[in-house]
Amino acid sequence: MKIGLVCNSASGRHADFSRIWRLLVPKLSGHELFCTYATAQMLTKDMPYKIVGGLEVHKTQVDSVIAGRVLTDVDFLLVLGGDGTISDVVYGQHMAGKMVPIAGIALGTINAGPLITIRNLEDLARCTFDTFSTEPVAAIEAYTRGDLVGVAFNDIVFSDCTVSTVNGQVRTVEAKAFLDGRKVVTAPKSIGTPETTLQINDRNVEIPFRIGQIIASPLHQLNMHQAKALSGKLCWAPFLNKHGAMIVSDQPIIRIIDYNEFDVSSPLLIAQFIFDESDVIRIANTKGFVVVDGNPRLDMEVVSECELRLNRTAAMKCVFQ
Repeated sequence: MKIGLVCNSASGRHADFSRIWRLLVPKLSGHELFCTYATAQMLTKDMPYKIVGGLEVHKTQVDSVIAGRVLTDVDFLLVLGGDGTISDVVYGQHMAGKMVPIAGIALGTINAGPLITIRNLEDLARCTFDTFSTEPVAAIEAYTRGDLVGVAFNDIVFSDCTVSTVNGQVRTVEAKAFLDGRKVVTAPKSIGTPETTLQINDRNVEIPFRIGQIIASPLHQLNMHQAKALSGKLCWAPFLNKHGAMIVSDQPIIRIIDYNEFDVSSPLLIAQFIFDESDVIRIANTKGFVVVDGNPRLDMEVVSECELRLNRTAAMKCVFQ
């Protein structure tokens, strides 16, 4: 079997790579292995592999995008990284116009996405790569000026921060600094402005409070919300067959600094929406960034408008037998 390998040296739990690789080596024996030059710099010489593409190494998310774009002539991709790495790989696949099945091995900070199929060493020990089936996975896609800028299997967040691992701990860090390769721990600020607008299918939606954050996610398991009235409109999703959801909150929800700072007795105001593939959401004139599965993708103070759409077949997931 032809297997493509993608490794992200900047993943939050990259320190676990050597242990994972030791378990992988015997399982990959007998398969043809392919990788980019950037990934090859991380691999040991335990087994032969073929390098696909050029000899460029960026040491940024660009390496993962390139891997998704060039590793197309394989049976599946084994991606060692986190949610952001897999999002980048799929973005590259969309650029190439070919969806190769993906199996993710958790090396990131959160590892919440559905394409992370191997979440720990025990999962890996049980896994064999000889046979597998595939299933489609939904995502929220972000566009600006008609161009795709990111594919999110966990969430798209309008925020001035992202989540990363700092000194072994999960923290919110400045999105702008993160793009420069720096991790500056901070609390997110509200991204709404007096000019912020939200449209769904060209209809203006009024939000009766100042916007703190906007979060959109695909709903991968509709039935988990069924009959759970506490979840608000999400409990309607199984009956209306809506596979996407969005919340607009009056304060940032995604913030990880010090848990003692949370005031659980104060109200959190939320406007909630559910949608599907036929719906188009346009958000304009916010502050901060469009953060796609942890990766800041779009500076909303440079490009003022972003469009969100649901794609129920955004990627193919490997299911090992």
